Amino acid sequence: MAREREGASVAPESVISIIGPGMTITGDCETDGTIRIEGSVEGSVRAGKAVVIGKQGVVTGDIHTQDAVVSGRVDGTLVA
Repeated sequence: MAREREGASVAPESVISIIGPGMTITGDCETDGTIRIEGSVEGSVRAGKAVVIGKQGVVTGDIHTQDAVVSGRVDGTLVA
C-alpha cells in the first residue's frame, strides 16, 4: 500500500489546508487550493480557490482569493 501512495499525486487546487482552533500563525499563508481558518492568522492569506473562516477564526491582514466564506473576523482588506 505504501508503494501506491508514492506514485499518487494530488492536484494542488484540491487540497484543503486547516488552521485549527487554538492555533496561531504569524506570517503569510499561501496555497493554490482552499484554506480553512478556525484559529488565527497574523499576516496575509492568499488562496487560489477559497478561504473559509470559521466562527472563532480571525485574520489580521489582507486576504486575496477566488471565493470567501467569512463567519469569523477579518481585520484587513478582503479581495474575492
